[in-house]
Amino acid sequence: MTVTTRRSALGILMGLAAGFAFGAGGTIVKTLFSEGWSPGAAVLGRLVVAAVVLAVPALVVVRFDLRPLLRAWRLVLAYAVLAVAGVQLAFYAAIERIPVSIALLVEYLAPVALLLVAWGRTRRMPHRLVLIGAALAVIGPNGAGALDPVGVALAAVAMIGVAFYYIVGDKTPDGVPPMTLAWAGFVLGAVALGLAGLIGVLPMRVGFGEVAFFGAQTPWWVPLVTVGVLSTAFAYVAGITAITMLDRARRGDRADRPPRRGPHPRRHRARATGAGRGRSGADSRTDADHRSDRRGIRPGPGSRGHGCTRARTARLMSPLG
Repeated sequence: MTVTTRRSALGILMGLAAGFAFGAGGTIVKTLFSEGWSPGAAVLGRLVVAAVVLAVPALVVVRFDLRPLLRAWRLVLAYAVLAVAGVQLAFYAAIERIPVSIALLVEYLAPVALLLVAWGRTRRMPHRLVLIGAALAVIGPNGAGALDPVGVALAAVAMIGVAFYYIVGDKTPDGVPPMTLAWAGFVLGAVALGLAGLIGVLPMRVGFGEVAFFGAQTPWWVPLVTVGVLSTAFAYVAGITAITMLDRARRGDRADRPPRRGPHPRRHRARATGAGRGRSGADSRTDADHRSDRRGIRPGPGSRGHGCTRARTARLMSPLG
């Protein structure tokens, strides 16, 4: 198994793990909604937990040098607002109105949307298998019956944020590891949601009682920490890492490619021998010409090697001329 193959397999596993963690977050957060939490408060809580968990490793991996983040501040800010805070807020608002499974089906149509955009821009039809997979993804939500249109619209907004998440994952800023990018998104996203709640634009309601969590009564912070660590910190880092690994595997790193073979040894020797013969022949002809010049004989234009034949030489040297 080559390095590229291993990287592809690991990238697929990381992507599947990230998708599972993202999907589990909706079910976990639903327990907080039953206690009176608003979507904005739930998103803010999970972002704060994820930012605290990743703070030390995200800074250590860049040796506490934040200059790469500052150089790409526009992309990082857009990532925080759209791909972190915006996605989670729209998704949580959607699952208040429609089932979690339907919201996930709509949200994860983001690859299909990117496929259509790429098809329209490049005018190149995707592979048949890709089109079949996209068709199956679109058919999925159709059997759900009557749904709240506002909830579906909010899930569609979350889909746009997920599409932007994929785009940023494919164009990670130079010198910014996936963990550091995710952590910066959590910090800026939490700040943006906190300011929105502070000025009253985003409702912030919380409850501090016990909630039903996997068949047991637990304190409110148990599902919040779980969704913050599993469905936020791990899911975002694993997702960005998977996108980066699959993109490198697709392009084929030059370091992973086998070295190009040189010419065959026998052919190389044959060419070298032929070249040597040609050079020695030229040298011998030059020596013959020099000897002829010293004797006062001018080589004929049609003679071999620009020299002269024996008959020609004898005739010219004869006193009869």
